[in-house]
Amino acid sequence: MKKAAAITINNFTLIPVCRFVIELLSTRFSLSVAECKIKGGYTFEQYGDIRYLASFRSKSAFFKQSLYKKLYKYAHLYGHIFYLLFIKRVHVLYTPDIHVLSVVFFLRRFVSRRISVIYHQFELLDPALIQSKNLKLWNKLARHVNKLDLCIFPEINRLIFFCDKTGFDRTKCMVFANSCRLQNESRIRPEKLKNIPSGDLIIAHVGNVGANHYLSSFLSFVNQMNGQNNVHFLMIGGFSADVLNMLNRVQNRNFYVIGELSHSELSNYYSFIDIGFILYRGLDLNLEFCAPNKLYEYWSHGIYVIAHRLKGLEEVIKDDEMGMLVNLENTNEIKAVVQGFTSIAGGEIRQYIRMGFDSKYSIADSIGRLNGRLDEFA
Repeated sequence: MKKAAAITINNFTLIPVCRFVIELLSTRFSLSVAECKIKGGYTFEQYGDIRYLASFRSKSAFFKQSLYKKLYKYAHLYGHIFYLLFIKRVHVLYTPDIHVLSVVFFLRRFVSRRISVIYHQFELLDPALIQSKNLKLWNKLARHVNKLDLCIFPEINRLIFFCDKTGFDRTKCMVFANSCRLQNESRIRPEKLKNIPSGDLIIAHVGNVGANHYLSSFLSFVNQMNGQNNVHFLMIGGFSADVLNMLNRVQNRNFYVIGELSHSELSNYYSFIDIGFILYRGLDLNLEFCAPNKLYEYWSHGIYVIAHRLKGLEEVIKDDEMGMLVNLENTNEIKAVVQGFTSIAGGEIRQYIRMGFDSKYSIADSIGRLNGRLDEFA
């Protein structure tokens, strides 16, 4: 069996879909995984040899790395790539990082055997906006782009943009949606929802949100719905001080700030949410071409989705019975969609969304297509 490695300077589980790719790679190759460790986080030990470039006591500590810690992990990154190429002698290397690619491009010239490199891009890189340090990495990627064997993108606009900017062959690219598997419905009603009568409408936003997105419009809509006793709103996630200040000013007694939840706790909430909002504003191409895994998480639980008209979402949200794109600056549009949703029998629409997700948007489709592409490297 050929050897493969999955390597990141960050942590793979911060990008949930990476777990599915690594799981697939472990079935096709003898796999090694290298990443930064976050205490209490998911581990890939069951999929093969695991090495940690650096360890962090929490997710918060990871995002507030000291200069020493950054230098430490980069030193380990360079050493481990050398180990993978010259000692471990891997045949396939998978990474979401241009930092890793930069080192691989340099060392690969000293390797006589074929090494297939798979680049999985999650953050769109616009050379017109990249800071100087990362611009050098981008320019190096553009110069050596033909040394890549497969490029994976979460949505089609990002694929087209990358190929247009680098001249990369589109036939060596594929879309792998930031999706998940169909989720089981929980019957455990969370403690904070026990005072909400069964049958009432629950609308939620799940995940972090910036004050510069469509949060103000959403909260204006929440205030307008004050007095609608059978409609309840949840804000679930970790929020900055500015955002918390905005949330604390909401005038609606059916508005609840839940805070950040573990994945298992969140699953229990999902089973009782009827409508999920995505509040992204297209401030740059990364956001305009957004491909949020939250969309697929909502659908996997049968939750109807409301979001702004962004190009990345227009490619996916096409069935009005699964979700609707509106002008999120217009609270009347939001209200009209919500009122239209309430006219549909809740259980029926939930089941329709789950079935639609499973047949058209589940991660299984992307896994199957990637598995076919791996035949080129096996």
